[in-house]
Amino acid sequence: MKLNRAGRVFAKKAMTGIASRNSLLKKFAVHAVEPAIQQDVLSRKQVWQCCTPKSASTFLNKILSALWREDVCSGPPVPYWRDRMQEPDPISVYRCMSRSIKPYFSGHLHQKFNSYLFERFIKYQQEFRGGVIVQTRDVKDTVLSLKEMVDKTYQKERRLGGLWFVGVNSKWPEFSNEEKLAVVAASYTFWHFDFQRSWKNYSQRIEVDYESVTTQTADVVREISKFFGIPKSSDQIDEALGEVAGTAPESRRFNRGVSGRGKKILPLRVQEMIGVIEGLMGGVRD
Repeated sequence: MKLNRAGRVFAKKAMTGIASRNSLLKKFAVHAVEPAIQQDVLSRKQVWQCCTPKSASTFLNKILSALWREDVCSGPPVPYWRDRMQEPDPISVYRCMSRSIKPYFSGHLHQKFNSYLFERFIKYQQEFRGGVIVQTRDVKDTVLSLKEMVDKTYQKERRLGGLWFVGVNSKWPEFSNEEKLAVVAASYTFWHFDFQRSWKNYSQRIEVDYESVTTQTADVVREISKFFGIPKSSDQIDEALGEVAGTAPESRRFNRGVSGRGKKILPLRVQEMIGVIEGLMGGVRD
């Protein structure tokens, strides 16, 4: 049945009303479950892996998920609440945590520390030996690796991936290599240093970097497990490492990046740009 103009206007208003109602219901649901989440936080250990991109976070996440399989409830990366990137969706956290009474582990989170995160999720974690793994990589190596990832994504999908690159889809093929690196550096570097600086405000954290995760993997995993009160033997760690190394073809690409590439390859202009941003951010260093 075809609608006349008046009918189409009526239908549009009706659909707008339904969407508005659903939005209000979702907001109400969030407020309704938050007290329950607060109570859960008081009685549950949480371990979050918060990281900069291209820092071998997927590699470490797979190892810890295999190693802690019997000790924790591993949840997917916590979705962000609506469009506010740094605020986890409380409904998703509650659903994951309600599946099990075990400690909750969620990894691969590109989240900075802030008051919302602290008050609702990690305020009480020191008491329960929970907290955050803060995982980073040298900023110049990260910029180079991100640019290479963006190039590959564009070749496959004809668009840019990642939440730092906005408004350059149509121009990307026209940029020179140096211009692409400059775009990535300008878009990402501030977030990188802000991420590092923000987590200095939270004491219940253990810091790891790309180099240690990829070259001293067993030692890093052992220290992380000890820090969160989930100690493991060398045999158990070796078994988890072997399991990850022998899984999907994806594992064969883990950690091919060479430390120090950024300093050698990035054009001087791009390195100077990163240095200026670092200075403005108060000298936080990798």
